[in-house]
Amino acid sequence: MVAAPDNHEILLENDRVRVLEVTLLPGVVEPLHSHRWPSVLYLQAAGEFIDRDADGNIIFDTRELDAPLTLPLTMWKTPEAPHSVENLSDELTLRLIRIGIKPEASPARE
Repeated sequence: MVAAPDNHEILLENDRVRVLEVTLLPGVVEPLHSHRWPSVLYLQAAGEFIDRDADGNIIFDTRELDAPLTLPLTMWKTPEAPHSVENLSDELTLRLIRIGIKPEASPARE
């Protein structure tokens, strides 16, 4: 949240989950950031985009897919090292919901 506050909004957070709304306007590159917990992504809207690691290497590029993404799309993600997404679209805002799954707290001792 500190690294990319203009692109991530907390919708709900408790000791079990953090639910983020992620938006990336056309042509925008989000700041380098990471995700420390595994998560479920619900990709609602997107055109072409690139995901790069901290060194600028391409992790994922939608232009290299055999077919366009079928949206909406739900996927599982492991924790992510520092990365930055660039929305290549001139018209479409990238929109997704990320549900970060926090580690279970230790049970209370009686």
